[in-house]
Amino acid sequence: MTYGGVSLFVVPFAVYPIAVALFRKSNIPKRLIPASIALGSFTFTMTALPGTPQIQNAIPMPFFGTNTYAAPTIGIIASIIMFSGGILWLNHRVKNLKTEGFGNYPEEIDSDDKENNLPIFAKAILPIL
Repeated sequence: MTYGGVSLFVVPFAVYPIAVALFRKSNIPKRLIPASIALGSFTFTMTALPGTPQIQNAIPMPFFGTNTYAAPTIGIIASIIMFSGGILWLNHRVKNLKTEGFGNYPEEIDSDDKENNLPIFAKAILPIL
């Protein structure tokens, strides 16, 4: 998302609900969600990949007379290093946390129980009127 120009302050709010579902399904400890979001949106996609429209890349362009695709080789190499290092660290943390017992999610409560506790539709809509 940050590679497309979305602010890094917006990304966690958009990605967190999806990450929770994916981490639960993959049995990965939920405490690694912030690190995963940071790796994906605060590092290589925001700063190193050529063509990123982020402000920290756009401000020096007039001064240096370049465009957003300046230095593509070093940008791609830096992106690979950032991504590889981040993934290695996250995988290391997953292994450590699983040995400590984190990541075991309890089974979902029966869906019938969730549906029976819903308020009456008319009562739920009453505050809007």
